[in-house]
Amino acid sequence: MKRLKQYKTTIIAVMLFGLLIVYPFMVMVLNPVPPEQALTRYVGWVSLSRYASDQVRVRLADGRTLDVAFPSANYSTLKGYGESVVSTESKQHLKDGCAGTVSVDRTKVLFPIVSVSRVWKLECKSGELGYLTLSHAYQDVLRGTYWIDGVANVLALMFIVLIALVDRKRLSLAQRIGD
Repeated sequence: MKRLKQYKTTIIAVMLFGLLIVYPFMVMVLNPVPPEQALTRYVGWVSLSRYASDQVRVRLADGRTLDVAFPSANYSTLKGYGESVVSTESKQHLKDGCAGTVSVDRTKVLFPIVSVSRVWKLECKSGELGYLTLSHAYQDVLRGTYWIDGVANVLALMFIVLIALVDRKRLSLAQRIGD
């Protein structure tokens, strides 16, 4: 237990590394593009959310509302964040809302907390965002993100090793002074 206290800075750095870098990366890895047959289809009034431009609100026939997000490369633990793979122009037909269908999946997460529903197909009379369009755009964004995350992971690990070496040097100096 004394050893753990001595390396508390390193332990905190490792925990932050896991929370801020590894967890979002694992969420992306665990949630590839789902097969079109595995999507859940909802019919209702479809409109853009007032709260976030990458979210869609679906008002179902029974009165319930469903908030779903367009796929994005980065996800936090609770909600989808990051640049949406859908351009602003592609979403213009949803500005006023329309009767239509959305096909969604739920993200898998590493901890038992709220997951995000992602839109993979959206059909309205005023326009459509097809499964192939969204899935190809998402895969293109992920290719770049994996590189960025890979470099960030390597840099963060080097930083943690540096912190551990500084902790070790500090401990050896303290022991020499104590002797």
